[in-house]
Amino acid sequence: WLLGDSATTGSTNSDGSLNTSVIAADAGHFSIVSWTMSDPAGAKTLGHGLTAAPELIIIKNRTDAGTNWPVYSEDVGNTKYMYLSTTAAAATFNMWQNTSPTSTVFYVSSNNEASGSANDEMIAYCFKSIPGVCKVGTYTGNGDPNGPYIDLGFKPAFFMAKQSSAVENWVMLDNQRPNYNPTGGYLFANLNNVEGGLGSEYVDFLSSGVKLRTTGASVNGSASFIYLAMADIGGNGTLPPIYGK
Repeated sequence: WLLGDSATTGSTNSDGSLNTSVIAADAGHFSIVSWTMSDPAGAKTLGHGLTAAPELIIIKNRTDAGTNWPVYSEDVGNTKYMYLSTTAAAATFNMWQNTSPTSTVFYVSSNNEASGSANDEMIAYCFKSIPGVCKVGTYTGNGDPNGPYIDLGFKPAFFMAKQSSAVENWVMLDNQRPNYNPTGGYLFANLNNVEGGLGSEYVDFLSSGVKLRTTGASVNGSASFIYLAMADIGGNGTLPPIYGK
């Protein structure tokens, strides 16, 4: 995820109403945000450490094991939320105080899953589209083996998608299983199942995007999807030239 070998401890971020600890990637596409909910608990703004507003945020209450993983998606909107831990479609609730993230902070309500109860330890993973590194977006599936092409602008190494408009699993694919096209070794983020579909015609990972080659509802149902894609930057872990130092 390009955080660097030295990214082991966070820096204090005081941009929000509650201080956070942040580790952010140099490319500006990804940050890890942790905080301890204050006493009294309640709605907060939290610094995310990126230079632009995150388009996708995944949160988990580390103290309360029974909580779900709320997901903010720019494409779904600030009045709705999803759960990484369930198949549910996007639902309406003021999880994000009905307010979109800014270039410095994101918003959470007093909900125990998004902000935590008093003294709960919380974690958030924030993603932002950066050319050649990461892409957050949306597409519409067609339920056909000749599915849509999703232009990422880079060769993907990781691709996660979820129907936002209907009940379905969160599917995850990568370029290591089976390490050739079509890539079919999928996992579901919301389930503990072993991998499935190895060797089936699921998707092609191409030089600039993803071509859907399945009728599978988890990735190409006739519905709206959100996705997160990370680039294949090669085995040496270096950034593309425009981001390298």
